Amino acid sequence: MNGLSIKLLFMKRVDLMPVLRWRKRGFSLVELLIALPLAVALAGGALRVMSSCLASFEKSYVLAAHPGWQSAERLFAFLDLHVRHCGIGLPSIWDRTLFTDRPEPASQPPWASWGRPLDVGEGGASLAFASTGTAPGRTLRLVAAVPPGVTLLKPLSADAGTTQRAELASPVKSETTNSPLSSSSWLVAAGWNIPLRLFSDVNQTMPVLAVRQDVTLPSGARLCRLAALKMWAQSGVVFVDFHDESGAQPLFRHIDDVVFTLDTGRRLLRAKIIFGAESGTQMELERSWHVAV
Repeated sequence: MNGLSIKLLFMKRVDLMPVLRWRKRGFSLVELLIALPLAVALAGGALRVMSSCLASFEKSYVLAAHPGWQSAERLFAFLDLHVRHCGIGLPSIWDRTLFTDRPEPASQPPWASWGRPLDVGEGGASLAFASTGTAPGRTLRLVAAVPPGVTLLKPLSADAGTTQRAELASPVKSETTNSPLSSSSWLVAAGWNIPLRLFSDVNQTMPVLAVRQDVTLPSGARLCRLAALKMWAQSGVVFVDFHDESGAQPLFRHIDDVVFTLDTGRRLLRAKIIFGAESGTQMELERSWHVAV
């Protein structure tokens, strides 16, 4: 080893000595006093966050375990399906004559006089319905297409007031009823805003359809059944009337109330479900949908 190497090695050892001495030195009392409040504050914040998370978890667990929560989730899924397809295949300007050519109320399906495919109001099980406009209401009326529908195998063309046999990929329904007062007797096609009525052979792949206006549908068009429903809560149960001659159905239990709000300006429908009153703790769930009508 030459003299230059010895010199460099000595310089490195000399340079490292202050670092080694600094590493061996502990924290001073002043440094500990400064760091202690900061550590306490951080620990307190962590405990508060943990406590909040635990409280939120416990609340979610209680909600999820309540039968009203499960009913609410099923109700939201039901609404989601129908709200997303609300107004499909129906004219933007409501025309009751598309559903009937008779002026007598007894000859008209209930939804023919609704005036729009989506509305919120009061009325419940009674025939009377008072729209609340943009104010909250406890009754929902909705007309929608029921997916997925069936495919039209051949083009369909019919003049107003006539009937025409259609060729479908599969039967639209298995029931043989064809009453014009039942929603199950009506079909709609997306993009073709003219309702079609199942006239005869309704449970076959080649049913006869009746139309109130001229209609021309191309091959491949998808025909969906019409859903015209009214929903309300009563005595802890949410009822749905599909206007298909089956009457009001008690579909969702353990729900104390449902409040709907329709914001026509923003095209937003809100549903707030209230449950749990029988257990002494009232709980709420809310969901919103953008609507196309």
